[in-house]
Amino acid sequence: MLMSSRPDPFVYVVDPDETLAYARMWGVVTGGDMLRLVQAVHRDPLWVYGFDAVWDCSAVRAHVVAPEDVEPIVREEVASGTGRDVLVRSANPDDAAISQMLAAFCRRRGKAMTVHGSLADALAALGRTAVPAAAALPQR
Repeated sequence: MLMSSRPDPFVYVVDPDETLAYARMWGVVTGGDMLRLVQAVHRDPLWVYGFDAVWDCSAVRAHVVAPEDVEPIVREEVASGTGRDVLVRSANPDDAAISQMLAAFCRRRGKAMTVHGSLADALAALGRTAVPAAAALPQR
């Protein structure tokens, strides 16, 4: 089997003091990338069931998501607990639609998830003004 040497197009940090995970994606992101990111956050030793999460897709140029990619992502998100999740959508209208679709599927299963046009709006929806640990993330 041929393995890709392409680096993951994402970084994340879990801040237990703030009960928050912040993840940023960029470039071309596949459904597999999205699932790996969500799983990495939820399996991080600092993650606690029910933390809030910010999924920042503002730097994503294109989402390449097949229909069969959606269910595992939604299932993983719904299993993450009662915390609220916010998505910062891409400026690309086609890709922004994917964020709306994923959020709608999660809400349908009882997960609190909303989509926003900016990080500031997403943080405000969580009653926050900043992502404290995000400063440690490499810039892309």
